[in-house]
Amino acid sequence: MKLTLPVLPPQRPEFPPPASVRLSEPMLRFRCNQKGCCCSGWDIPFRVEDTPFTPQAAPVLRNGEARDVCLMAHAGSGADTAAKLSAALVGDDGQVLPLETGAIRSVADADRFRRLVVSVTPKGIPAGDYWLRLSIPTAPGAEESRSQFPVRVN
Repeated sequence: MKLTLPVLPPQRPEFPPPASVRLSEPMLRFRCNQKGCCCSGWDIPFRVEDTPFTPQAAPVLRNGEARDVCLMAHAGSGADTAAKLSAALVGDDGQVLPLETGAIRSVADADRFRRLVVSVTPKGIPAGDYWLRLSIPTAPGAEESRSQFPVRVN
């Protein structure tokens, strides 16, 4: 039995459009002023006053460089009167490494979230993966409010 197959010219494969768009690094740093531009009517949840921001999925901290962090706390969580906020890096072994923090900027919004913006500066921290822990003291005898998320130190 002899089998003959036709020879077809190579074709460019057809790919479906991407499910998501990857932005270049400069576009990731773009900050819209939300005043008079195309997004002025949007309700952007991630903003401090009139300045929107994009939460980072994998934030990186660098030794000696201050980095702003925004903690969104619901009204009544103790953040309403937060005058002091502490920051620390927590290693996988549970070791807590305190971080230097700047002044806290507290911004209320109609969505009932208070945005607490503070700069953190790691100094002399070994490179690696950590948890950034932000703690807000509460009333005496109550457990402190705390939030933490993964970061990398380079």
